Amino acid sequence: MCEEDADREHYRHNKTIEELFAEDLSHCHSLPEVEFDLSGKGSATTNNWGRFYLNKGMHEYSASPKHASQVVNLKFTSSLVIVMDENFREIVRHRRLYGDTKQQRMEWLPYLRQLSLRPRCRLSRILTAEFSPPMALLLERQPESRVRIQPSLRLG
Repeated sequence: MCEEDADREHYRHNKTIEELFAEDLSHCHSLPEVEFDLSGKGSATTNNWGRFYLNKGMHEYSASPKHASQVVNLKFTSSLVIVMDENFREIVRHRRLYGDTKQQRMEWLPYLRQLSLRPRCRLSRILTAEFSPPMALLLERQPESRVRIQPSLRLG
């Protein structure tokens, strides 16, 4: 449809629409080679559980138990909060929270991965409190060797 319309003569100029478009295109500058990044940058210190707070403590995000009590780098876009380590490698992505109410975003995969590798660590006792009672009871009853082998808990 558009290709057919481009062959039509312009109502005001004595040229086709395609000729006028080509003339306009010749006056355009090329796009810059370096990408323009609109994201914001920041950092936060995680607590003992690997979580950190933004927006005056109203929004809580998770990082990873591996990064508990450490400084993590943050990248903010309009829709995401990207958590990165000290070498700016991505740890986890969260959908960004907005508003003045207390809200929380939790990405369980890093915590479950840590739990599958070290089921009897202090962190696992804290995490099992977050699980549903049947799941917490199942994890507590399993011997350490069985939890490590069990494929349903192995996430890596």
